[in-house]
Amino acid sequence: MELSLGNIFVRTGGPLKKGEVVHTHCHHFDHVTYIPHGSATIEQMTPPTDENPSGTVLQKVTKSADEGRNFVLIKAECWHRITALEDGTIYHCIFSHRNPQGDVVQEYDGWTEGNT
Repeated sequence: MELSLGNIFVRTGGPLKKGEVVHTHCHHFDHVTYIPHGSATIEQMTPPTDENPSGTVLQKVTKSADEGRNFVLIKAECWHRITALEDGTIYHCIFSHRNPQGDVVQEYDGWTEGNT
């Protein structure tokens, strides 16, 4: 599910089952990943290659909705993946609206490629 909230875009994922993985990917902009329900490990990865299609873990953090401080900043071009640690885990990716060139804009114009 995707929501437009003023000048902020929220992409919701889940609920995930324990062990379910949101595979290695990156974005062209900074965003916050927030865990409102359940818990997850968020890993920073090397870019995937033919020899290593998942990438190699560089660092990781575990976030739990029950413990608070359940958000993490993912920098632009940072390859990452999310792994649910319990059934029912939900995550939100939160970021500013962008135009096709990747510039931050105040209103969502329906251009989804600026927000990937």
